[in-house]
Amino acid sequence: MLPQKRKVGTELFPLVLKSGKTVSSEHFSFKFVPIPGTQENKFSFVVSGKVSKKATERNLLKRRGYAVIKKNNTLKKIPIAGVFFAKSGATKLSYSALEQEINSLLVKARIV
Repeated sequence: MLPQKRKVGTELFPLVLKSGKTVSSEHFSFKFVPIPGTQENKFSFVVSGKVSKKATERNLLKRRGYAVIKKNNTLKKIPIAGVFFAKSGATKLSYSALEQEINSLLVKARIV
């Protein structure tokens, strides 16, 4: 799990939604925006009720996503705020497939 200071908070979330660039894959969309004045990348995961009606499945997907981000040591030191939005079918991914898809989105966004 990521520490709270490395997650996108309520002050940055509207900025990411409004003016962020978007890259997409089959099971995720990733919106990101550079943030000046900080030294860390900030990430969050959004899994809506449309993806799964069960809170346990939504929370599992978020926990796995945060674990992939925490494990990834190749992130550039460009401070960004990024939000991953899960699409339907994402709950059926295995951990390795989820990791591969998140890493491919980071490569598309030129963050890795």
